[in-house]
Amino acid sequence: MDECTTVKIEYKGDGVQTVFIVPFTYMNWDDIKVYLYDETDKAWEQTNSFMKANASAVEFFTAPPNPTTVDYNVRIIR
Repeated sequence: MDECTTVKIEYKGDGVQTVFIVPFTYMNWDDIKVYLYDETDKAWEQTNSFMKANASAVEFFTAPPNPTTVDYNVRIIR
């Protein structure tokens, strides 16, 4: 895998869904970074409030809320 290549996907939380698909390949689980959009600070913040659900999904301990100021508030990056 080319380490200079960044791949991301964004999702909209709904306050219920906790599992989000990681639709790209990775060599190590540590290659995956997860961010939540902080609407108060208006910035993406890396989070550790999730676990590996399986080889192609992350599962949040608490469902991300429905965003009110942006279209997407969950970002998964490799």
